[in-house]
Amino acid sequence: MCNDEEREESVNKMTEEQAGRFMEFVLSSDLDYYEDELMFLPIKEQLKFFADNPQFMEDYPVTKDEQGIMMLRKRSFRETLRYIHKKQNEEKENN
Repeated sequence: MCNDEEREESVNKMTEEQAGRFMEFVLSSDLDYYEDELMFLPIKEQLKFFADNPQFMEDYPVTKDEQGIMMLRKRSFRETLRYIHKKQNEEKENN
């Protein structure tokens, strides 16, 4: 694990494009990352990713099995997840 100085030095060595992509990644939701990077991978690779990263999408009510992946491929399901996540965040902010 690197400290803050090492992290800052590493970020400073990035090209402008790399830094932009890194910031997009940091600021994006897990669902955005899923759509951009994982959605079109074979199911076996997605299952491996979910197994290796159990915290990924933990804020979304979706199973991380083959059936859940098939649901995630549907735009209407992802939009429903976004809506639920937004409402849950609003509720947390209001309490």
